[in-house]
Amino acid sequence: YDVHVIDLESGHTREVLSDVSRENIAWISEDEFIYARRIESDNFNFVHRIGTPQSKDVLFGKREWAFNSADNKLVIRHTSNAS
Repeated sequence: YDVHVIDLESGHTREVLSDVSRENIAWISEDEFIYARRIESDNFNFVHRIGTPQSKDVLFGKREWAFNSADNKLVIRHTSNAS
């Protein structure tokens, strides 16, 4: 997927990121957001700063999921099994 960062005042696209996983993009500051990108068979988390090229995005880890049961006695954890 491509992510388009759009200036809502002007309606213009400020930048486009390519090869982004479709879930869980989140702003972490006024000019930075986290997104996941698939590389080979794994998803990796990156931080993107508005105004910088995607090639300069900072890798900060492999994406993993964990879901606790309502009573917090069990957890389902999803990680990549690729070596």
